Formats: sequence, structure tokens, C-alpha cells
Amino acid sequence: MTRELRKMGADIDELDDGMVIRGNAAKIHGAEVESYDDHRIAMSLAIAGLAANSPTTVRHAECCSVTYPGFVEDFRSLGADFRSEG
Repeated sequence: MTRELRKMGADIDELDDGMVIRGNAAKIHGAEVESYDDHRIAMSLAIAGLAANSPTTVRHAECCSVTYPGFVEDFRSLGADFRSEG
């Protein structure tokens, strides 16, 4: 997760039991990030992408439906342009 957030410009440190994220939305930019087929990571990265100043591509984001079948529709209702590619 920290590796993918760093791709987006996040100021983040990984700890043994979590992570420390120093917020600065002005630094967040779009990137191609990997969900590792983990629905929790995919949804977290998609939400981080809302703060980005350019497009974010979350690879294998279809895994969101595992626990949140309505995620795409709800995400779009927030104004996100969610497209499935591939």
C-alpha cells in the first residue's frame, strides 16, 4: 500500500504495524497503481485518486465487488470518472 501511495506523491512511512501519512493533497498526483487484487487496497487507492490533480489508474479494480458490489456506482455519484479497462 505504501509503495502505491508513494507513486501518487504521498509523504508516507511504513511501520511494522501500520503507516504514517502526512497529509498534503497538493502533492498528490495521478499514477498507475496496483491493487494486487485486494479489494481494500483498490478502494483506498481509488479514493486517494479523488484528491489527485491528474488521472489515476487502479489496476484490477474490479475486485472491489468482493465486499462492496455498489462501490463503482457510489464512487461515480461522488463525481468520479470510473472506467474499467482491459
